[in-house]
Amino acid sequence: MKTTIFGFLIAFVAIVAVASGYERRDVYYSKRVAEPERGAYSKRVAEERGQCNSDTKNRVIDNIAEFFGVNKEQITPETTFLDDLGADEFDMSEFGVGLDEEFDITIPEDDLENFVSVKDVIDYICAHVKND
Repeated sequence: MKTTIFGFLIAFVAIVAVASGYERRDVYYSKRVAEPERGAYSKRVAEERGQCNSDTKNRVIDNIAEFFGVNKEQITPETTFLDDLGADEFDMSEFGVGLDEEFDITIPEDDLENFVSVKDVIDYICAHVKND
């Protein structure tokens, strides 16, 4: 008798779970969602607003050179933070604070995670700072 009640209870819970839209967490969290191209938003906005002026680009490169302690001649748009400059998450967070102060903007941590290359930063700054 106990086995029948226990089996009924399990079946009832399963039916309620399915009816309520319950989905196993391990299955839900393992689903891959297509991510947009890194920096796609910033590139689109920068293109809509026109090209970034050279003063803004130079300020970004100067900030990178000063923060990471490299000559600015070594920095190209293709320079990557992880591979070429050896930056980690903490470095990028502090670098973001410096950019916030330099350009009088607030860069969310989620956006900082999308900065792979110098070009990503330039595109982002150009998209979010008014060029005079």
